[in-house]
Amino acid sequence: IIASTECTYPAALRRKLLEAIDPSARLSVHEFATLDIEVGIAFANAANQLIDKNDITRRDVAAIGSHGQTLRHSPDSTPPYSVQIGDCATIATACGITTVGDFRSLDVADGGQGAPLVPPFHQAVFGHRDGDTVVVNIGGIANITVLSADASLALQGFDTGPGKCLMDEWIAAQKNLPFDGDGSWAASGTVS
Repeated sequence: IIASTECTYPAALRRKLLEAIDPSARLSVHEFATLDIEVGIAFANAANQLIDKNDITRRDVAAIGSHGQTLRHSPDSTPPYSVQIGDCATIATACGITTVGDFRSLDVADGGQGAPLVPPFHQAVFGHRDGDTVVVNIGGIANITVLSADASLALQGFDTGPGKCLMDEWIAAQKNLPFDGDGSWAASGTVS
């Protein structure tokens, strides 16, 4: 890892995304397409900021990999699906760098949970340990990777349930905050 950055969505775009992920939301094709572009612009701005702040030469960047912003994820429905937005063409054009995305679709179509990059990453970073290892990744939805000491066993990874999404919803409803910054509200409690 050479550098990292964190960028928040502009307030108006965040509101649109929260409305779009509501289970009752019904976006028109126009609303969906423009939201896809707006998220692509936000991602491009973040990538350009990261590149510019760290004196990275664009020609040295092989590609930008964009997971996208998940609007709906239902790998267990019939048929299974996962929808992410953040137009890769917009990112590529704004950054001048080849951009790849849509990482989940093939995994979901093949019966997976739609996180094909996480288990191999965990294997590369943590797979050298003796004994079985389980890595927990707590994002909006939590998932685990099971790394067996037995090399003949297949790499496993799957969702386990809610991660930070429930806390984000609670803190928004109770404290009018987008998230529990630095875990300060959670740290004020007592461990049970």
